[in-house]
Amino acid sequence: MDMTTTGLRHHKPAPQRSKRSRQTALDRKESAKVRKRSGGRCEVAEELMRFPATRTSQARPVLMRCCNCAVHVHHLIAGRGKRGVGISALQIHKQHVCEICHSGITGEVGGKRLILVQSGPLPVYMDCYRRVR
Repeated sequence: MDMTTTGLRHHKPAPQRSKRSRQTALDRKESAKVRKRSGGRCEVAEELMRFPATRTSQARPVLMRCCNCAVHVHHLIAGRGKRGVGISALQIHKQHVCEICHSGITGEVGGKRLILVQSGPLPVYMDCYRRVR
């Protein structure tokens, strides 16, 4: 009896998923976490006014969260080739927003009306917006 491997069957390796499909799967998974986190409510917090700083306290903004139902997942880190890739795909850099706030943020109708006020070097979902015009 010959002990060569010519007669043995080898299993064909499973096809590798493409890099793009892996990124899309991660983006969808993180978007589902964003929807769960918001509870179906828009996560946009608008800065209405700012109390000035005093000797004993720092300046504090007065925030009001939108009360509409959220329908879109907005990528805070966007741009050509950036949206949904790398850190942009993570849930901390996404917001669940309503139709009105999304068009105000992206400027689809009449230009941008909500400008992001970042609290750090990268935008996160807890950052607030300031209304212009």
